[in-house]
Amino acid sequence: ILEIGPGDNLGVALRFYAAGAEKVVCLDKFFSHRDANQQKVIYAALRERLPEDQRARYDRALNLNTGEIDPECIQYSYGAPAEQADSIVGRETFDLIVSRAVMWEIYEIEAALRALDRTLKPGGKVIHKIACLDWMFRENGHHPLEFLTVPEPIYRWMARDSGKSNRRNIDFYRRFMRQLGYETIFHITKVVGTSTAEFPPGVTELTRDVHYTQREIDSLAAIRPRLLPQFKALSDHDLLVEDMFVVGEKSGAAACRAIA
Repeated sequence: ILEIGPGDNLGVALRFYAAGAEKVVCLDKFFSHRDANQQKVIYAALRERLPEDQRARYDRALNLNTGEIDPECIQYSYGAPAEQADSIVGRETFDLIVSRAVMWEIYEIEAALRALDRTLKPGGKVIHKIACLDWMFRENGHHPLEFLTVPEPIYRWMARDSGKSNRRNIDFYRRFMRQLGYETIFHITKVVGTSTAEFPPGVTELTRDVHYTQREIDSLAAIRPRLLPQFKALSDHDLLVEDMFVVGEKSGAAACRAIA
């Protein structure tokens, strides 16, 4: 399993290894500083929540007394951007790639998705939790889609190498994953302009008065005339999607060779 952007804790990787993964590799572009004592508390609590039959593998991967993780079980590399994943870990290495709240911050996302595709075995799967939102405008009282009005040359200076949104939305991922040869399902978890809890898994289509109301439609209508052309052309439903899980399965070997 390959995890992109684990951040300041390797709990996800430990859960995968404890559940039976042969090995988990974690790649992160940046190093996250950690409080060793806090990490021990987190890891001990995580172990307590595991089924009894998974604790032996958990203990093999992590020494709770020292906080050391066995690199034979979980390999952690920082300074490793997703755009270079295949050159770091090799091609057709993994059965599963996962990430959470990472892809939306990668400005050169097309290059990253292609590199990750090259690391995945034919028939392998990806699960990415991806946001389609921005904080810098909304935190200052602007419309939540204000960031889609900024001309690309200016936005590039604002967002590149900053961790800000790459402005890719569900329409982009739908088209690009198809281009790469994936069978993909999009589980929508949140829509623009709402403060409710995330939707449960299985919401693949938005329904009026269930997932959004006329208020959200009116809000879109108010900003749509100012959107950049590529965003103005999107449907209301595509613009409404603010957060989602992208679950995809890579096609067979012949199709993958054709794309490469």
